[in-house]
Amino acid sequence: MKILFVDDDADTSWTFSELAKLMGHEAVSATTGAQALDEARRHSPDLIFLDVLLGKDDGREVCALLRCEPTLSRCAIFAVTGLPHAHAICDPKLFDGVLLKPVTIQLLEEAINHRSVLQPVQTREPEVR
Repeated sequence: MKILFVDDDADTSWTFSELAKLMGHEAVSATTGAQALDEARRHSPDLIFLDVLLGKDDGREVCALLRCEPTLSRCAIFAVTGLPHAHAICDPKLFDGVLLKPVTIQLLEEAINHRSVLQPVQTREPEVR
């Protein structure tokens, strides 16, 4: 499987990429929205793990741009965040799911191989007053 890891912390994105390679996958990393778009176009990944708070870039906006790429129509994109209300900010029209930080090696392996630990993004329930 081809995987793209996008995180503004270069050590994090590189480490995840190297771990995925050790698991037998093709993996690349990016640290900005522009790099993410370039790498996605170049490698056509099957799976993208995209940090929501991406330094100067907003991961949600980057995700929207990725969704406009015809070559990525079958790519699953998962938000990666430590934000407490991740489901409230991750649009289900953009993201296929959410991987909550901190991400351990075991959690990453399960997310890549089974996706069972990835929480689907759900629409917010309307507030009852």
